[in-house]
Order: sequence, then structure tokens, then C-alpha cells
Amino acid sequence: MKPDGPLSERCITLENETFVAKFDTGRGGFVSLRCREDRQSTEYLLDPTEFPEMDIPDAKWFGHIVTRYRIGNREWTSGNTAPSSDIRTVRQRGNTVNVTYEGDSVHADGIRHFDLETDFRLEDDGLYWTIGLTNRSEHTLEFDSIGVPLLFNQIFRNDSVYKYEQNVLRHTFISEEGSYVYWARSSGKPPFLVMLTGDGTGLEGTERDDRNNLKAEPGTGSPFGPYTSFDESWEGLVTAVLQGSRALTLPPGNRLTYRFKLAWAQSFADIGRLAHESGQIDIEVLPGLVVPRDDQAVVLLRSTKTIHAVTASVPELTDIRDEGEQAGGYRLYRIRFHHLGENDVTIHYGDGERSVLHFFAIDTLERLITGHAAFIAEHQYETNPGDPCYHGLLMWDMTRKSRINSTCNPFGDDWWAGGSDEIGLVSGLFLSEKNVYRPDEAQLRILEAYLSDFVEERLTEQPGYRVHRMVPWHTMFEPWEGHGADDVWRAFNYVHVINTYFNMYRIQERFGYTHLRTAEDYLRQAFLYTQAMFRFWMFPDGVGATEYGNMGESTIPLYLADALAGKGMTEEAEWVRETAASKASFFTKSAYPFGSEMAYDSTAYEAVYGYAKSAGDTQTMEKAVQASFANRGHQPDWRFYNTDLRQQGETYWNVSYMTHLGGWVLYDYALNEGRADYELIKSAYASYLAGWSLINSGQWNDDPETIGSSCWVLHTGWANTKEIRPGQVPLIKNAWQMSGESSLGYFMALKMAASVVIDHPILGIYGFGCDVQTNEREWVIRPRDGVNVRIHDTVHAWSLETKRGHITELRVDPHTRTLYVRIEELGQGLSDTDVKVVSRETWRVILAR
Repeated sequence: MKPDGPLSERCITLENETFVAKFDTGRGGFVSLRCREDRQSTEYLLDPTEFPEMDIPDAKWFGHIVTRYRIGNREWTSGNTAPSSDIRTVRQRGNTVNVTYEGDSVHADGIRHFDLETDFRLEDDGLYWTIGLTNRSEHTLEFDSIGVPLLFNQIFRNDSVYKYEQNVLRHTFISEEGSYVYWARSSGKPPFLVMLTGDGTGLEGTERDDRNNLKAEPGTGSPFGPYTSFDESWEGLVTAVLQGSRALTLPPGNRLTYRFKLAWAQSFADIGRLAHESGQIDIEVLPGLVVPRDDQAVVLLRSTKTIHAVTASVPELTDIRDEGEQAGGYRLYRIRFHHLGENDVTIHYGDGERSVLHFFAIDTLERLITGHAAFIAEHQYETNPGDPCYHGLLMWDMTRKSRINSTCNPFGDDWWAGGSDEIGLVSGLFLSEKNVYRPDEAQLRILEAYLSDFVEERLTEQPGYRVHRMVPWHTMFEPWEGHGADDVWRAFNYVHVINTYFNMYRIQERFGYTHLRTAEDYLRQAFLYTQAMFRFWMFPDGVGATEYGNMGESTIPLYLADALAGKGMTEEAEWVRETAASKASFFTKSAYPFGSEMAYDSTAYEAVYGYAKSAGDTQTMEKAVQASFANRGHQPDWRFYNTDLRQQGETYWNVSYMTHLGGWVLYDYALNEGRADYELIKSAYASYLAGWSLINSGQWNDDPETIGSSCWVLHTGWANTKEIRPGQVPLIKNAWQMSGESSLGYFMALKMAASVVIDHPILGIYGFGCDVQTNEREWVIRPRDGVNVRIHDTVHAWSLETKRGHITELRVDPHTRTLYVRIEELGQGLSDTDVKVVSRETWRVILAR
């Protein structure tokens, strides 16, 4: 039975100084939820009048309950509140709405055999929701699930302002009684809506409606299934499943009670305060939820309830040290993981309550970086002269233990084996960036052959430096917007090629290998490909180069022109500056210049930030920073914690390359721009660690032939592959076990690899990516960030970087402002000019040779 009549005639409004919530008595759920103090007046829920296809008898408006249960061995049946309007009674008492369902509904999927009561009570500190379910039958009820549908305003419209100021992104923390869900706008502006579990209530998972949507299959699809096009996108209805309800028996006369609280947070850190006030645990973890094996997790816990114990899922390979009470009522634990891969840490507190932190342990960063580079050189370099992509650096399939090429391509389309786009171009990109810091002559010879034999001779069409989407490109007849078989329209590909040549220029500037081309030669190639990108038609609508931010593009506005000018290429440098200034100006004029080929994406943050920085546009820089910070999760689960959210929501792509690219934005703004914001530093370093989790050290595949290879991305909301089939990307352990686009993230990760020293309000002096020892006379910093060329000391406000060699130890004498730097040289000699210090004060540098 579908409700009729205008919303206002059937709505009860609950409101106070912060909440304005409208409960629709005809629909039995909330149809509006806003924060009174919100200047942008964001609507957190979907409007039935805008989405009438969702306004069906078994609707899922917020406040409804869905169940699946049976009696004895009978068939499973649904017992949902929306279609049970015939047994629904709604009463209002002040700022409380009481909804009861008593008796057996005659409607399909309606409630039978049990009574259900929900109370929504608005108080000064939040909206309280109590659910009571009583078995009034003479039989034991067996439940398969009891869930809370989360139908929020996350359907993306083709309007960038709406996406960033009105759409809200859901971030879920599934942690038994410590669970919560929060919603944030991509603009990063508070407040953020938080839904916390109350006493005796937990969450054990989420379920996503994966049926085809009505828009995809009219007449047969589900209104709650996902749909996507260039104009709009939705991940599908996600339902939070209550703890213990997937295998629950309820005897006659017994009652279940569940409690939630909705409140507003003024920052992501403020979510911890709300959790603490609600009887959960305020949790802070350093350096992140992905932890290298030579580091330790520092966990700070604060609760109004007694914390009884902290235990590990792999106790024999986990060291947990309780360091007792600290300032502010926190309790400190230090945890070392010796088991690579997933590690759960359970906090036992209160009256049998538990909260689970989801960690992931990785190998040392140095071994991951050097090992992955070696794997690319050994396994992803095409050595068959008969392959069209000879000397290409191709994608690797971990399950088939093969690179995808002309003789091993189970995916049908030649594009998969064509050596272009992200899947074909970014392995060389990462390999070149790695060799800037740790040159390897064998890898450099491979890179030169890759550029000369593959990129220049096979992938590039002359005249014009036109980069195709695959090799052999003459077979790819892909009409696009009336441009026929011309497949040179993808600006992203030019950027990857430009960055690889620019890295070879950097390598030659630093090391000057005689078996490679000169630095000037590589730099000129980088310029010519840049010129081509901006002169030809680029997707979409011909403006892909001039009006869209492309991944890795910050090189062009920040570094390319200065490098050209330094080599006497003044006309070329001026052209780059003018082009960059024009693009930066376009971004300045846009409220949210983060468009992409997808309905919602985070891929433009890094490029937009780079162009804005080159133009001195702090306002647009801050927009990119806030968007990147808000986009990534801040809940203590390694799959989401400071990883990026792209496409349709958190049940789709996780830990993609934007984990690192977006993290670099936070890193550069906080440290290179001197903001020294603690939350940004913490987020940036956690992002840096999170992205490396995809490299295989045995935790994804224990076959020795796959060690050093990489997964593509996680899909936490998808079902794992049961058997490997041709044409299917294998999803194992919720990861696409192919290298795919992952090296694009690793390329940017090396640009943000650094050791960072902070003064933490509870821990005192703490080092991200380094060990720090202090005494009255000096500080000693020993980097282990994987690259060991950058150190930021936010306490004394200086940053140091070396162009050649690796810092093994740095001693700080704060009294004389002297830095004693010990550097492991790379054999080319080291001079004082190779070490750069940035500070408002004058610091003397002494190299220990």
C-alpha cells in the first residue's frame, strides 16, 4: 500500500537547536534530516518526491526495520516495517515519536508472529532510537538477519556543487558493540552526522542490494539496486545488520532491544568524543591501521566503562604491551604484529562488550618498494620480440602467474594487453620514480628500452607525439564523439608518459649515466608530449587536458617549466607557464573543479591542488585538501582508514591509487606548505602506509613466484571469485589480484615518503616513519620510511631533503641549531649542495661521511 498525499500533511517534525527531523506517518519513516546550524542546509535523506520509484510498499526510508526469519523448517520470510502500515500506530509525545506494529500484517513482506516497537526521542545531545522486538507467537523464531536500511542522500547528480555540498558519503565502522556509521560531505565542511550503537547493541556487517536497478532494467529491476551512468551513480541500498541477528533464535515471549544515537560531530576527531560520551570507546591509532613489520601500532583508548583486556586474533604472533593510564584518561597500548596480512585486535570492556580494530601488517617499506620494482623489471617487462608490445611494461596477473600479453589474455579485448592506459603505463612510471632515489643500472636499461622501443616506436604516432590507447593501435577502431578511429584522446595517458620522461631527466640530473640519453633529451621529450596533450582533442568534450585534473599532472605546473628554463629552453618554459596559468585560472573559477569520467571520483584532487599551488591560489588548494581529507575514511578499519572513496561508495573500490595521490595533497599542504596541522599529518602518513598494503609479501598469495607483485584494488562489498574463468578479473580475499593501476599510487607515494617528527599531546615526541630519541643535549632521528631522503621536524620547524643517498641518522642540536646528517652514499659522491634545508630559522648542516 503506497502512501498518498503531500508530505507536509503527514509529517511530525522533531526539532531542537541542532536537529530538524521529519517523520512521515504514512510512510512510517523519516523523509528529512538536517542540522539547524548547517549553513549549506544539507538534506541527509532521500526525498520520496524526487525518487518516486523508491516510494513502494516495501520502501526503505530511514527508521524502517527489515528482518528475515522463519518458524521451524518453514521457508524464510521477510518481516519488514514499511509494508506493515495496516498494523502500524504512530503517536507523538512532545519530542518523541512512538511507532508500534502489533498483530499480523496482511501485506506481502509485512510483519507477522512478532510485535515491533520503535521510539525516536530527540534530546539536547542527539536523536535516540530504541527498537523493541517481541516474539508473541507460540513458536521459536529463527532470524537470518535484522537490519537497518541506510537510505541516505548518496545518489550523485550531474552537478558538482550538489555532489560536494549536498550529497553525503557513508563511512561504516563494523566493530560489534563499538560500531558506528557517519556521513560527511565531500566539501569537508562540518557538521558530520554520526549514528552510534547504544548499550547492548552492535553491528556485524552490511548488506548491499546488488540486483539490477529499475533504470537499467525497467519492469524487472529493483529500485534499490545500483545504477550508474556518466550523469548519476548509486552503489545500491546498504543495510546495517545488527550484531548476532544472522543466527538468532527467539523463544516465545522473549524480547530483543536495540539502541542507537544520532549526533553531530564538528570534526572527524570529534567522533571519538561522541563515542566516549555514548559509552563506547574513543580510539586513536598511530601511525595507521596498516603497520609495517618494523613498526608498532600505538593505540590510545578512552572509555567511561572499564577496559578489561586487549587481545589479538593471532595471539602467538602479536605482542601487546599495556603501558597504563595516560593524560586525559587514555590508556596506552603498543602492539607489534609478526603475522602479515589482516590482524584484528579486540577491546573487551564494560559488561561483556567488545570493539574490534581491524589492522593489516605489511613487510618493511624498503623491502616493499625495492621488491616491487625488482618484480616489475623481472616479470612485467615484455621480452618476446614477436609480441606487439615488445619491451612494454605490462600488467601482471597474480592468479595466472603471467603478464597479460598477446599470448596470455583471458579477457578478450586487445586493450588489456595493449600496454597503454593506467594498466600498461604506470608500472614504468613507478619504476622510474623509484630509480630517482635508488638507481639500479639494470632497471635503468629496461626503462630506456621501454621508452625508446615501446613508447616512442610502438605507442606514439608521429607527427605530433600522439599517444594511443593500445598497441597495435591501428586495430583499435573505437569511435568516440564523432572522432572515428582516433584513440589518442585520453589525457591521462600523456601524463603518465610525461612523468616517466621527467623522472629520467631527474635521474640523469642527479647521476649522469653514460649509457642513457642526456637529461636534456629526456626533458625535451617530456615537453613535446605535454605540448601534444594540450593541442589535441581530449576526452571528454575535447577539454580533458584543459578543464580536467589528470592523475599525476601536478608535475606540469609545479616542476616542468622551471626544469626547462634551467636547461635554457626558455620558449618552452614560457609556453608551459602560460598553459598552466590558464588551466589554474579555470580551476579557480569553478566551485569544485574535481570532475572525472565517473559520476563521483577523487582522481582530480592532486592535479587541481598542484595547479592551484603553482598559481598561489590558496583557496583552491584548501578546497582540494578539504575534499581529499573528507573523502577518505577515518574509522579504525584498515580497508577504509585514510583510503579513498571513489565511484559509488565504500562497498565498491577501496585502497585505489588515489589513496596515495590524495594523501600527497595532505602531505604537501601540511608539511611543505608549513601548515603542520596534526590531523592532516596523521591522515597523510596513514594514507602513505595504507596504499602499500596491496603489494604481495605472501599475505595475498603465498606462491613464491608472486612475491613482490601487486593487487589492483579492493572490493569489500563484492563476493569473492569461486573459480578462475576467462574474461573475469579474479577477486580473491576481496582484492583484484592483478597489478592493474596500482603503481600509479606507488609513484606518488615515493613523492610523499618522509620521516615526520611531532609533539603529540599525550605521547610527547613521536616519529612517523622514524625512531626518535631525545635528551637534554640532542635528538637522534633514524628514518625507516622506505626511501629515507626527507625529514620534517615540526617541533623545531625545519625540513631536510637529500638529492643523493639515504639518510641513516640525523642528530639535532637545538641549542646551536645544527643538524649532523649521516648519509649512505650511492657511489657518485656527495656534496653539501645535495642537502637542502627549509626553515624560517638558519640551521647549519654538517655531513658525516
